[in-house]
Amino acid sequence: MNVDDAVESSFAFARKKFRQSVAESVAKGDPYGILLFTHLAKALEQASVFYLGDISDLSDCVSRLKDDLNADLKACRNKLLMPYPSIFMIGRQDPSQKLLSAPEEAYPGKVVIASWAVTLVTLLPDDWRSPGKSESRYNYAAVGMMYDTEHKNWDTHQGGTFCLTQEDDGPHIQMLTRLGIHTNIVGDQYSEHQAKVVMTNSVSAVMLISHPFNYIVRETPALTPKETRRIAKGKTYPDRKRPRYRIVDHDVLVHLSQGILGTHESPVPHKRRGHWRRLSDRCVHAKDRGVDRVPVRDAWVGDAEFEVDGKRYQVLLDFQSKVRSQQGV
Repeated sequence: MNVDDAVESSFAFARKKFRQSVAESVAKGDPYGILLFTHLAKALEQASVFYLGDISDLSDCVSRLKDDLNADLKACRNKLLMPYPSIFMIGRQDPSQKLLSAPEEAYPGKVVIASWAVTLVTLLPDDWRSPGKSESRYNYAAVGMMYDTEHKNWDTHQGGTFCLTQEDDGPHIQMLTRLGIHTNIVGDQYSEHQAKVVMTNSVSAVMLISHPFNYIVRETPALTPKETRRIAKGKTYPDRKRPRYRIVDHDVLVHLSQGILGTHESPVPHKRRGHWRRLSDRCVHAKDRGVDRVPVRDAWVGDAEFEVDGKRYQVLLDFQSKVRSQQGV
């Protein structure tokens, strides 16, 4: 399964799961469940898709930048550095590594071998009232899903609503409610544990997106003439053709662009730091005024757009800076 297949099948699974959960909430007379899953269904359709690459690489990056991410959380007070109100994050998981941290007794008679992990994170409306106590005006919901390679199907990986709090020892994630959604996890204590894991991982991934360590590349798959006509009429993108964002480091960007540009084309986009330029002796007028150097501002160098295998790639320059400046970080 490639990333296009994973995006398409995970969207279809989530769409069906949320519809079922709304119907179950109606049958149980649960108004909160109806509101929550209706909002999640709407957030899914409006979500911006981020491809995170290998989960293990993502975890390593979070570990390296742990102090930075905690500092950002502290600076943001009780609000996440989210570039968009709803984010659909998908990453590839090594099937040989265990994705779930709950013990085996939480999954009786089933061996979970996951090759894809998905998380939907969304900002809840300002007037949202959660059954859990929240002292923050910013409340969020996160839902995790995984693709079970052994049984070739998607499964819900728990989730819930949460907010961020500031304690004496730093920022904390406060779980407000656990999702009342069917999963293959047995036992309330394991379900609650996994819900907290989903929330913690989702916060780390969202904060990493807005950290300037990596590049953000917008990937737009090519549309067929029929798909182009449908979208021109106001129809939505096919799930597998949704524009998505990729988080890559400099080495990956070099490898990606060299495959298209070759080795003698424009360099990979990078930021050239501002500096002072010393004037030559021929600049006599400046010398007469006592000026021997001038400032050169920061600049971006290299092609920011390229195309390969029918997909258009655009390096979003200053993506993280804009997100951070909007929230005063």
